[in-house]
Amino acid sequence: MPALLIRFGHEVRRYEARGDGVRLYFAAGGHADADVLVGADGTGSAVRQQYLPGAEVIDTGSRCIYGKTPLTSAALALLPPPLLEGFTAIIGRHAGMAAGLVRFRQRPEQAAARLAPQARLSPAGDYLMWAVSADRDRFGLPDARLGELDPAGLHAVAAAMIRSWHPRLRELVAMAEVGDRFLVRIRTSVPAPDWPPSRVTVLGDAIHAMSPARGSGANTALQDAALLCRTLAAAGSGSRALLASIGTYETQMRGYGYAAVRASRQAEAEMGARRRSVMFWLGRQLARSRSG
Repeated sequence: MPALLIRFGHEVRRYEARGDGVRLYFAAGGHADADVLVGADGTGSAVRQQYLPGAEVIDTGSRCIYGKTPLTSAALALLPPPLLEGFTAIIGRHAGMAAGLVRFRQRPEQAAARLAPQARLSPAGDYLMWAVSADRDRFGLPDARLGELDPAGLHAVAAAMIRSWHPRLRELVAMAEVGDRFLVRIRTSVPAPDWPPSRVTVLGDAIHAMSPARGSGANTALQDAALLCRTLAAAGSGSRALLASIGTYETQMRGYGYAAVRASRQAEAEMGARRRSVMFWLGRQLARSRSG
Protein backbone atom coordinates (compact mmCIF):
# COMPACT_ATOMS: atom_id res chain seq x y z
CA MET A 1 0.00 0.00 0.00
CA PRO A 2 1.51 3.41 -0.93
CA ALA A 3 2.65 5.58 1.93
CA LEU A 4 0.93 8.86 2.75
CA LEU A 5 3.24 11.68 3.80
CA ILE A 6 1.84 14.79 5.49
CA ARG A 7 4.03 17.85 5.95
CA PHE A 8 2.53 20.92 7.61
CA GLY A 9 3.96 24.40 7.11
CA HIS A 10 5.34 23.68 3.64
CA GLU A 11 4.14 26.12 0.97
CA VAL A 12 4.51 24.74 -2.56
CA ARG A 13 6.19 27.27 -4.82
CA ARG A 14 6.51 25.20 -8.01
CA TYR A 15 6.77 21.64 -9.27
CA GLU A 16 8.46 19.55 -11.94
CA ALA A 17 6.86 16.63 -13.78
CA ARG A 18 9.22 13.64 -13.71
CA GLY A 19 7.76 10.88 -15.85
CA ASP A 20 6.44 8.57 -13.16
CA GLY A 21 5.95 11.29 -10.55
CA VAL A 22 6.08 14.95 -9.55
CA ARG A 23 8.72 16.85 -7.58
CA LEU A 24 7.44 19.67 -5.36
CA TYR A 25 9.63 22.62 -4.41
CA PHE A 26 8.80 24.53 -1.21
CA ALA A 27 8.97 28.26 -0.55
CA ALA A 28 11.23 27.73 2.48
CA GLY A 29 13.57 25.47 0.53
CA GLY A 30 13.76 21.74 0.01
CA HIS A 31 11.62 19.44 -2.07
CA ALA A 32 9.53 16.26 -1.96
CA ASP A 33 8.50 13.67 -4.52
CA ALA A 34 4.97 12.39 -5.07
CA ASP A 35 3.05 10.14 -7.44
CA VAL A 36 0.28 12.72 -7.91
CA LEU A 37 0.08 16.42 -7.08
CA VAL A 38 -3.37 17.79 -6.19
CA GLY A 39 -3.55 21.57 -6.19
CA ALA A 40 -6.02 22.35 -3.41
CA ASP A 41 -4.36 25.64 -2.52
CA GLY A 42 -7.21 28.11 -3.04
CA THR A 43 -7.92 30.97 -5.41
CA GLY A 44 -4.27 32.03 -5.52
CA SER A 45 -3.15 28.47 -6.29
CA ALA A 46 0.51 28.26 -7.26
CA VAL A 47 -0.20 24.84 -8.75
CA ARG A 48 -2.95 26.17 -11.04
CA GLN A 49 -0.90 29.19 -12.10
CA GLN A 50 1.88 26.90 -13.30
CA TYR A 51 -0.25 24.04 -14.62
CA LEU A 52 -3.13 26.01 -16.17
CA PRO A 53 -1.86 29.59 -16.65
CA GLY A 54 -4.85 30.40 -18.87
CA ALA A 55 -7.39 29.52 -16.16
CA GLU A 56 -8.45 33.02 -15.15
CA VAL A 57 -9.77 34.10 -11.75
CA ILE A 58 -11.59 37.46 -11.63
CA ASP A 59 -11.82 39.78 -8.64
CA THR A 60 -15.52 40.73 -8.46
CA GLY A 61 -14.81 43.81 -6.32
CA SER A 62 -16.94 42.50 -3.46
CA ARG A 63 -15.51 42.02 0.03
CA CYS A 64 -16.85 40.02 2.99
CA ILE A 65 -15.92 40.29 6.65
CA TYR A 66 -16.78 36.99 8.27
CA GLY A 67 -17.43 36.45 11.96
CA LYS A 68 -19.15 34.16 14.40
CA THR A 69 -21.13 34.82 17.55
CA PRO A 70 -21.38 32.03 20.14
CA LEU A 71 -24.96 30.90 20.74
CA THR A 72 -25.18 31.86 24.38
CA SER A 73 -28.57 32.36 26.00
CA ALA A 74 -28.12 36.12 25.54
CA ALA A 75 -27.41 35.72 21.82
CA LEU A 76 -30.34 33.36 21.32
CA ALA A 77 -32.67 35.92 22.90
CA LEU A 78 -31.56 38.49 20.31
CA LEU A 79 -32.07 36.36 17.21
CA PRO A 80 -34.78 37.65 14.85
CA PRO A 81 -37.29 34.88 13.99
CA PRO A 82 -36.09 34.48 10.34
CA LEU A 83 -32.63 33.49 11.56
CA LEU A 84 -34.17 30.52 13.37
CA GLU A 85 -35.62 29.20 10.12
CA GLY A 86 -32.50 28.97 7.98
CA PHE A 87 -29.79 30.85 6.13
CA THR A 88 -30.85 34.48 5.83
CA ALA A 89 -29.83 37.42 3.63
CA ILE A 90 -30.22 40.89 5.14
CA ILE A 91 -30.21 43.82 2.73
CA GLY A 92 -28.94 47.26 3.67
CA ARG A 93 -28.38 50.44 1.73
CA HIS A 94 -24.67 50.04 1.07
CA ALA A 95 -23.97 46.65 2.64
CA GLY A 96 -25.61 43.31 3.15
CA MET A 97 -25.29 40.51 5.64
CA ALA A 98 -25.58 36.76 5.28
CA ALA A 99 -26.27 34.88 8.49
CA GLY A 100 -27.01 31.33 9.53
CA LEU A 101 -27.07 29.19 12.64
CA VAL A 102 -24.51 26.42 13.07
CA ARG A 103 -25.88 23.87 15.51
CA PHE A 104 -24.01 20.61 15.77
CA ARG A 105 -25.92 17.38 16.16
CA GLN A 106 -22.77 16.19 17.87
CA ARG A 107 -19.79 18.32 18.85
CA PRO A 108 -16.95 17.89 16.29
CA GLU A 109 -14.46 16.74 18.93
CA GLN A 110 -16.95 14.16 20.17
CA ALA A 111 -17.66 12.91 16.66
CA ALA A 112 -13.92 12.60 16.02
CA ALA A 113 -13.44 10.60 19.20
CA ARG A 114 -16.16 8.21 18.05
CA LEU A 115 -15.29 7.94 14.37
CA ALA A 116 -11.51 8.47 14.31
CA PRO A 117 -9.98 8.13 17.79
CA GLN A 118 -6.53 8.97 16.41
CA ALA A 119 -7.76 12.44 15.34
CA ARG A 120 -7.80 15.41 17.69
CA LEU A 121 -10.13 18.33 17.02
CA SER A 122 -10.40 21.53 19.01
CA PRO A 123 -13.67 21.93 20.95
CA ALA A 124 -16.33 23.88 19.05
CA GLY A 125 -19.71 25.07 20.25
CA ASP A 126 -22.82 26.22 18.41
CA TYR A 127 -22.62 29.68 16.85
CA LEU A 128 -24.20 32.21 14.51
CA MET A 129 -22.17 32.65 11.33
CA TRP A 130 -22.44 36.10 9.78
CA ALA A 131 -20.74 37.96 6.97
CA VAL A 132 -20.96 41.69 6.24
CA SER A 133 -20.50 42.22 2.50
CA ALA A 134 -20.22 45.26 0.26
CA ASP A 135 -18.37 46.61 -2.75
CA ARG A 136 -14.77 47.42 -1.87
CA ASP A 137 -15.32 51.19 -2.21
CA ARG A 138 -18.01 51.13 0.50
CA PHE A 139 -15.78 50.18 3.43
CA GLY A 140 -14.45 53.68 4.03
CA LEU A 141 -10.76 52.90 3.58
CA PRO A 142 -8.47 51.80 0.73
CA ASP A 143 -8.78 48.17 -0.27
CA ALA A 144 -5.11 47.48 0.48
CA ARG A 145 -5.53 48.91 3.99
CA LEU A 146 -8.64 46.79 4.55
CA GLY A 147 -6.60 43.69 3.75
CA GLU A 148 -3.96 44.66 6.32
CA LEU A 149 -6.35 44.97 9.28
CA ASP A 150 -6.11 42.54 12.18
CA PRO A 151 -9.26 40.78 13.50
CA ALA A 152 -10.02 43.64 15.92
CA GLY A 153 -9.77 46.16 13.10
CA LEU A 154 -12.06 44.10 10.87
CA HIS A 155 -14.53 43.81 13.73
CA ALA A 156 -14.62 47.58 14.08
CA VAL A 157 -15.18 48.02 10.34
CA ALA A 158 -18.01 45.45 10.31
CA ALA A 159 -19.69 47.23 13.23
CA ALA A 160 -19.37 50.58 11.47
CA MET A 161 -20.90 49.18 8.28
CA ILE A 162 -24.13 48.27 10.11
CA ARG A 163 -24.20 51.15 12.61
CA SER A 164 -27.66 52.27 11.42
CA TRP A 165 -29.17 48.76 11.47
CA HIS A 166 -31.58 47.26 14.00
CA PRO A 167 -30.11 47.19 17.53
CA ARG A 168 -30.46 43.42 17.79
CA LEU A 169 -28.29 42.83 14.74
CA ARG A 170 -25.71 45.32 15.96
CA GLU A 171 -25.63 43.63 19.36
CA LEU A 172 -25.17 40.18 17.81
CA VAL A 173 -22.14 41.44 15.91
CA ALA A 174 -20.80 43.17 19.03
CA MET A 175 -21.01 39.85 20.93
CA ALA A 176 -18.90 38.01 18.34
CA GLU A 177 -15.56 36.38 19.04
CA VAL A 178 -13.22 39.07 17.74
CA GLY A 179 -10.27 36.75 17.16
CA ASP A 180 -12.21 34.72 14.59
CA ARG A 181 -12.78 37.65 12.23
CA PHE A 182 -11.36 37.38 8.71
CA LEU A 183 -11.68 39.10 5.33
CA VAL A 184 -12.42 37.45 1.99
CA ARG A 185 -11.99 39.09 -1.41
CA ILE A 186 -14.69 37.57 -3.58
CA ARG A 187 -13.21 36.03 -6.70
CA THR A 188 -14.80 33.88 -9.38
CA SER A 189 -13.28 31.56 -11.95
CA VAL A 190 -13.68 31.79 -15.69
CA PRO A 191 -14.33 28.27 -17.06
CA ALA A 192 -11.13 26.96 -18.62
CA PRO A 193 -11.02 24.86 -21.80
CA ASP A 194 -10.53 21.14 -21.28
CA TRP A 195 -6.96 20.03 -20.68
CA PRO A 196 -5.34 16.58 -21.02
CA PRO A 197 -4.96 14.64 -17.74
CA SER A 198 -1.58 14.25 -16.12
CA ARG A 199 -0.14 13.50 -12.69
CA VAL A 200 -1.07 17.05 -11.66
CA THR A 201 -4.68 18.02 -10.99
CA VAL A 202 -6.68 20.63 -9.07
CA LEU A 203 -9.76 20.85 -6.90
CA GLY A 204 -11.92 23.36 -5.01
CA ASP A 205 -11.25 27.08 -5.23
CA ALA A 206 -8.02 26.40 -7.09
CA ILE A 207 -10.06 25.66 -10.21
CA HIS A 208 -13.69 26.73 -9.66
CA ALA A 209 -13.67 29.65 -7.22
CA MET A 210 -17.12 31.14 -6.83
CA SER A 211 -19.13 33.79 -5.02
CA PRO A 212 -20.50 32.67 -1.65
CA ALA A 213 -23.91 34.06 -2.64
CA ARG A 214 -25.27 30.57 -3.25
CA GLY A 215 -23.40 28.90 -0.40
CA SER A 216 -22.07 26.02 -2.51
CA GLY A 217 -18.30 26.55 -2.69
CA ALA A 218 -17.27 24.33 0.22
CA ASN A 219 -19.68 21.55 -0.70
CA THR A 220 -18.43 21.59 -4.28
CA ALA A 221 -14.85 21.23 -3.05
CA LEU A 222 -15.89 18.30 -0.84
CA GLN A 223 -17.58 16.74 -3.85
CA ASP A 224 -14.29 17.11 -5.73
CA ALA A 225 -12.36 15.39 -2.95
CA ALA A 226 -14.80 12.48 -2.70
CA LEU A 227 -14.85 11.96 -6.48
CA LEU A 228 -11.07 12.17 -6.80
CA CYS A 229 -10.61 9.66 -3.98
CA ARG A 230 -12.98 7.21 -5.68
CA THR A 231 -11.37 7.53 -9.08
CA LEU A 232 -7.82 7.20 -7.73
CA ALA A 233 -8.81 4.19 -5.64
CA ALA A 234 -10.18 2.57 -8.78
CA ALA A 235 -7.07 3.31 -10.82
CA GLY A 236 -5.37 0.00 -10.10
CA SER A 237 -1.79 -0.25 -11.28
CA GLY A 238 0.00 1.37 -14.17
CA SER A 239 0.40 4.93 -15.40
CA ARG A 240 -2.29 4.66 -18.08
CA ALA A 241 -4.96 3.61 -15.58
CA LEU A 242 -3.91 6.43 -13.27
CA LEU A 243 -4.15 9.11 -15.96
CA ALA A 244 -7.49 7.74 -17.16
CA SER A 245 -8.85 7.94 -13.61
CA ILE A 246 -7.64 11.53 -13.20
CA GLY A 247 -9.19 12.36 -16.56
CA THR A 248 -12.52 10.88 -15.44
CA TYR A 249 -12.38 13.03 -12.32
CA GLU A 250 -11.52 16.21 -14.23
CA THR A 251 -14.27 15.73 -16.84
CA GLN A 252 -16.95 15.36 -14.18
CA MET A 253 -15.48 18.09 -11.96
CA ARG A 254 -15.47 20.64 -14.78
CA GLY A 255 -19.13 19.89 -15.49
CA TYR A 256 -20.61 20.36 -12.03
CA GLY A 257 -17.90 22.77 -10.80
CA TYR A 258 -18.35 25.36 -13.52
CA ALA A 259 -22.14 24.95 -13.30
CA ALA A 260 -21.84 25.92 -9.62
CA VAL A 261 -19.73 28.95 -10.57
CA ARG A 262 -22.40 30.15 -13.02
CA ALA A 263 -25.20 29.61 -10.49
CA SER A 264 -23.28 31.51 -7.81
CA ARG A 265 -22.63 34.46 -10.12
CA GLN A 266 -26.32 34.55 -11.01
CA ALA A 267 -27.29 34.47 -7.32
CA GLU A 268 -24.92 37.36 -6.58
CA ALA A 269 -26.38 39.40 -9.47
CA GLU A 270 -29.91 38.69 -8.26
CA MET A 271 -28.99 39.73 -4.72
CA GLY A 272 -27.59 43.03 -6.02
CA ALA A 273 -30.74 43.63 -8.08
CA ARG A 274 -32.90 42.87 -5.04
CA ARG A 275 -30.94 45.36 -2.95
CA ARG A 276 -31.37 48.07 -5.57
CA SER A 277 -35.09 47.30 -5.81
CA VAL A 278 -35.57 47.50 -2.04
CA MET A 279 -33.66 50.78 -1.79
CA PHE A 280 -35.68 52.23 -4.69
CA TRP A 281 -38.91 51.28 -2.89
CA LEU A 282 -37.69 52.78 0.38
CA GLY A 283 -36.69 55.97 -1.41
CA ARG A 284 -40.14 56.31 -2.94
CA GLN A 285 -41.80 55.68 0.42
CA LEU A 286 -39.61 58.34 2.06
CA ALA A 287 -40.39 60.82 -0.71
CA ARG A 288 -44.13 60.20 -0.33
CA SER A 289 -44.00 60.66 3.44
CA ARG A 290 -42.19 63.97 3.04
CA SER A 291 -44.58 65.23 0.38
CA GLY A 292 -47.59 64.21 2.45
